[in-house]
Amino acid sequence: MKVLLIGDGAREHSLAYSLGKSPKGYKVFALSTYINPGINEVVKNTNGEYFIGDTSSVDRVKEVIKRVSPDIGVIGPEDPLFHGIANVFKEEGIPVFGPLKETAKIEESKAWARQLMWKYSIPGRLKYRTFYTIEEA
Repeated sequence: MKVLLIGDGAREHSLAYSLGKSPKGYKVFALSTYINPGINEVVKNTNGEYFIGDTSSVDRVKEVIKRVSPDIGVIGPEDPLFHGIANVFKEEGIPVFGPLKETAKIEESKAWARQLMWKYSIPGRLKYRTFYTIEEA
């Protein structure tokens, strides 16, 4: 099974490491903004391929997907999620580990998340106010 991992930090290294150690025999491919030595080792050991580029670029991710034809996508960092990279995998019919852009908004905007909590009376709501200028605050 071919896995396309998006990201280049410690979280992604941990994901790559676990995928590489799995008895399932995953072939790990990665798209990062730079070569992470730990991820690179896993990619080499699983006979995958490492791609460099903007992990939040829809066009770059589409290029890599076409080249790899992954069976599943794994997105580590938040920024690609905020830019709809999980949506790209879904549009291509590829299962993806990571929320779609619409649901990633919970992490991206704390104000939006709190509005949602108040709207649906979700326990743990905090009183808050949103400010758009320093003068308002």
